[in-house]
Amino acid sequence: MQFLEPDDFDAHEARVCIAEGETLANPRRSKRFTREQYFKTQVQMAQLFEDLPSALANTVQIARRCNLTLVLEKPQLPDFPTPNGQPIAAYFREASHQGLERRLAALYPDAARRDVERPRYVQRLEFEIETIVQMGFPGYFLIVSDFIVWAKGHGCPGARGAAPVPARWWPTRCSSPTSTRCATACCSNVS
Repeated sequence: MQFLEPDDFDAHEARVCIAEGETLANPRRSKRFTREQYFKTQVQMAQLFEDLPSALANTVQIARRCNLTLVLEKPQLPDFPTPNGQPIAAYFREASHQGLERRLAALYPDAARRDVERPRYVQRLEFEIETIVQMGFPGYFLIVSDFIVWAKGHGCPGARGAAPVPARWWPTRCSSPTSTRCATACCSNVS
């Protein structure tokens, strides 16, 4: 299902074209959707699958097994397992500081210069960590970091973890070790 009514198809196609930088008039553009991808009624689905009634019965069984309660206005994040049951904020702080040390080593290979520069980076990192912890998002950043670490370890293209956004929103590996932002928030554990 991509849209509610069959008449919504044209608006959906326009949105897809905008997202892909295409025009509706381009006859060579990729067309992945049809007018039939709208929300069908129960009667329409029964007619569509009249030759396969078990498919409809199975969807009912699956729906009965689904039980989801959402608390609105509150982030819904899975628990991120921490070593030895360490509190997530403490683990996030520790991982971020470890990442900072790796960044500083890449940014300032000379240990003496690194020691001189470290305090401003630590101050900024602590500000970023406090913001993330106060907002209740350390688990989110650890989950994102985990995905990026896995992707990098498996040779996935584009798994560099770079984004031109404030450091507090991307505490993983950045593409350039010379970026100030990269040194301010980094909790990924790969070099």
